[in-house]
Amino acid sequence: MVSKCANPNCSAEFMYFGDGKLFEFESTSSRATRDFHWLCNECAESLKLQRGEDGGIELAEANQPNGSQFAA
Repeated sequence: MVSKCANPNCSAEFMYFGDGKLFEFESTSSRATRDFHWLCNECAESLKLQRGEDGGIELAEANQPNGSQFAA
């Protein structure tokens, strides 16, 4: 469950879906599930989330081309 902004330098708490930007990624586990991560409005203005080369979720500048992100 999403509880706070995915930016580790931000302490904004998730309150409802109309605020910020929600990212959905295919899970890297053997189960067919989805992982959700959220950026608050302020962080979403300049950042995005994408899957890194190591398979983890990482922050990137919003103006960089998408990596292997499933959906935004």
